[in-house]
Amino acid sequence: MASYAFKGGVHIPNPYPIKKPEVKQVAPPEQAALFLQQRAGGEQKPCVKVGDKVLTGQVIAKTSGKYPSYTHASISGVVLAIEKRPIPHPSGIDGVCIVIDSDGRTMD
Repeated sequence: MASYAFKGGVHIPNPYPIKKPEVKQVAPPEQAALFLQQRAGGEQKPCVKVGDKVLTGQVIAKTSGKYPSYTHASISGVVLAIEKRPIPHPSGIDGVCIVIDSDGRTMD
């Protein structure tokens, strides 16, 4: 095996100064709409009803089958609606969403 005297590669200084971004805390949104089709499989079935209280991380919808998928609540609060809403899709289609009204609590 050859032995090389060139260790660590070439270290070229960056001519542009880089500022480290400041980390900021963001308040939870007042309302969240979670789309129920998260992958190529079928549409998920809600595990909650309108008026139910949900906690952050709680399973709110799931699919069945060989490879199930789950949707978890991203905020805690009350389920306001389960309805069709516009989703971010090139075709502009509507999709069934679970709408959660936040109670303002966080997981701290």
